Amino acid sequence: MSGYYRTIFAIGKGDAPSSQVIGDAWRCVRDWVAGEGEYGAPYRSSEQRGAWEGVNGDLRLYDRSLNDMRLCNLVWTRADADASGSRWRLSLRLATDGDGVEADIEVRGMEGDSGETPSELTAQPPSVLGLLVDRFECSIGDELLQTAAKRIGVDESDAFVRDEILSESRRMPLLVVTDFRRGGNVVNANDLQHELIGLARVFAYNHNTAWNIARDLPQSLWCYDGAVRLYAPGCSEDDLSQRHPYWLRWDIDRVKRDNRLWQMLRDECVNRMPRQGQGRLYSRVEDRINDEDMATLEDKVVALEKSLPEMEGELLDDALNIIIQSKNTDPIDAGNSVRTGLFDAAIKVARAQKNRGDKFALENGHLRQQIAQLEKKLNQSVPIPVELVKEPDDDAKPRFASVHAMVECAAGELTHLRFVPKAFETAESAYTKGFDNRADTIFRALETLNECARQRVRPESLQGKNEQQWLAENGVTYSDESEGVKRQFWRDRLFYDPDISDDRLMTHHIKMFGDEIRIHVCWSRDEGRFLVGHIGEHLRTVRDPT
Repeated sequence: MSGYYRTIFAIGKGDAPSSQVIGDAWRCVRDWVAGEGEYGAPYRSSEQRGAWEGVNGDLRLYDRSLNDMRLCNLVWTRADADASGSRWRLSLRLATDGDGVEADIEVRGMEGDSGETPSELTAQPPSVLGLLVDRFECSIGDELLQTAAKRIGVDESDAFVRDEILSESRRMPLLVVTDFRRGGNVVNANDLQHELIGLARVFAYNHNTAWNIARDLPQSLWCYDGAVRLYAPGCSEDDLSQRHPYWLRWDIDRVKRDNRLWQMLRDECVNRMPRQGQGRLYSRVEDRINDEDMATLEDKVVALEKSLPEMEGELLDDALNIIIQSKNTDPIDAGNSVRTGLFDAAIKVARAQKNRGDKFALENGHLRQQIAQLEKKLNQSVPIPVELVKEPDDDAKPRFASVHAMVECAAGELTHLRFVPKAFETAESAYTKGFDNRADTIFRALETLNECARQRVRPESLQGKNEQQWLAENGVTYSDESEGVKRQFWRDRLFYDPDISDDRLMTHHIKMFGDEIRIHVCWSRDEGRFLVGHIGEHLRTVRDPT
């Protein structure tokens, strides 16, 4: 899909500890944003977290750490320069558990008022990806990423076939660009590598080298005289030619005229990139930091409760209940996600000093200091929008103006959910059905689903309950389609997933507002999270086939 680009890779820097590597990488990212080169974001490099709005878009980032663990997140949304109304969303995540550093970079096109869809746009790697690759040892498996194509000389041809094309350990697609007999080529190899950073490695060689390489390969795997070839991982001398796509000069010229070259080659590389089991470190680290924060806060509230007289102790007991509720009770009705629970608890503690404990707090400087430290720690470690700290207000404006805006936010915040492109499209059209005023409620349901996924990957697995039981206890109606619907309308529930370049069947769904709105999902065992494919009106059923 041309409106979508994603790569996941490890970052290293010689013998440097991971804490130094992730710190250096994050500084590189912040300097890139603050440099006002590509985006011109209104960002002060000394800040660690927050949200800013500028003429070019909206920037959100935060940085959290605990012991050897650290995670950094940047989300930048901006208007497309050429397609009026369309937007781009860049997400960059860094994480370490103390043993290694992993980066996850995603660029996604989003439909705007112009009606131009993401599939009609061309997603390109952000320049910050090139900076990271040039400054650090970025790799997928044992293969270093590169920003420029490598040229192979005649004397290197034997090693190239043995160690690259036919390597059993190779995990990335390999693209070769061959020169014409009289020099020159149909596509610039360096430009090609720039467009495929993190998706493939590109090599180039002249006509003489091509013939040397041909001596070590069967004819079905040759590439020469201005042609381009992709060698998939696991290439062997017995492979069929069709497994390794081959484009002659006129094939390349034709797709170049139609402006489809990058899209075609990128799709071919993604189709042949095996799943590496990467991309889960960020979620694991985030879970561990959240758990530690919750436990620490719980202990501090209990300690403060014991040191206060009865009146203030009752108030702090409410704060402790907030923490417990955020883990065990209905987050939709109570509005207590894990992060919201942390801040609600901090607010309760602060009120013990401000509203009821003024006199006592003034007499107890140690307690006052404890409360101040608690508030400071929470504000440093948990990046929560300012709205969550405000007093509840019955007349408060909705958090989200539309379902689509809500999904964009959820895609960045709910790390145990992944939204495939169709989810963004259905959310975009939700306003035509009058669903936008329900965006906040839908978000709370997604928060609950995210918590369900977070608990499911743990050994206790939802305390012995299945997803339907656990979600029902937390206020969310979740079920599967009937056999009749699966037989007749299964195609309506197929949603394309660019991560596997194939459709996923999503018959499980959340029912909302009397079954008027449905959220179709499926569980990804490889990723350990739910995938969301549809947020909108009821799809066709046996009772309602129109």
